[in-house]
Amino acid sequence: MAKFDKIIIVSDIDGTFLGKNSRIVSENVDAIKYFVSNGGKFTFVSGRTPVELKRMIPIAGELVNIPVGCCNGVYLCDINTFEVMHDSLLDSDVAYEMLKYSLSFKNRSYDVLMAHGWEFYAFTQTEFDFVKDYPENCHLITIEQAKITPFNKIVFVGPENDVERASKLVSENFGNKTDCVRSLPIAREFVPKGKAKNVAVEELKKKFPHHRIFAIGDYENDTEMLKIADVAVCPANALDNVKALCSIQTHDHDNGAVADLIHIIEEKYIG
Repeated sequence: MAKFDKIIIVSDIDGTFLGKNSRIVSENVDAIKYFVSNGGKFTFVSGRTPVELKRMIPIAGELVNIPVGCCNGVYLCDINTFEVMHDSLLDSDVAYEMLKYSLSFKNRSYDVLMAHGWEFYAFTQTEFDFVKDYPENCHLITIEQAKITPFNKIVFVGPENDVERASKLVSENFGNKTDCVRSLPIAREFVPKGKAKNVAVEELKKKFPHHRIFAIGDYENDTEMLKIADVAVCPANALDNVKALCSIQTHDHDNGAVADLIHIIEEKYIG
C-alpha cells in the first residue's frame, strides 16, 4: 500500500494554495507531486470557475488527480477531460426574480455576473470587467434569456460596502432559496440553498468511500467545507472564525501552507 493511500486533500486556492499576489508557491507544487506519486489524492475546491483555475494555475492539471470543485464547490468536473461529476443549479425562477430585483437598485455601483461551469454571463459588456481575461467565455444575454439559462451562482462584484448592502437586501428576499457566500471582500456569491463547498466534499466522500479527507482553507466561503471534512485545516493567515473550526494550523499561504499540511500528515497521521 502506498504511503498516502486513502488520503484526500482538498485545498482552497486564493489565500491558501497561492501565495501573495497570486504567486504559485514552489514548495506546494513539489509537495503535492510527492503526495500524489505516493498514493494520495489531491484537488482544489474554490469559488473560482474552472477556466479561472486553469489560468491562475496553469499546471493544475498535473497536480490534481480527482475532480475539482468550482463555483464555490457546486460544480465538480475533471479539468483535463471536462467530464462533469456534479452540477448544482440555482432555481431558474428564483434566479430570474433575484436578477430583476438586484438590477432595480438606484445608483447601483456593483457589477452583476452569472456563472455556470466554465462560462460567464452578464447583461452589459462592462459587467465583465472582473473576468475580462476570459473573453471567449463571456456571453451577453438579456434578462428574458436569463429565465432559461442555467446558473451555478450569481455574483455581485464592486465596492465592499455597496456589495454588502445589496447582498443583505437580496438575502432578506431570497434567503429561503439561496445562500450568500462571501468569497472576497469585494464579492458576494449567491448559490443554491445549502450547497456551497460542502457539496464538493460530500460528492468526493461518495466517490471515494473509506478515505480520510483533509480540507484546508482560509476564508468565510471555506467554512462549510471545513465543517464536514474529516480533518479541518487552515493556514496561519486564515480568518479567526475559520481558525476556530480547525484542528490543524499550517504555515501561512506565502510559506507553503499545503506543503506544510502534507508534512504534518506524513509525520503525525501515517508516521
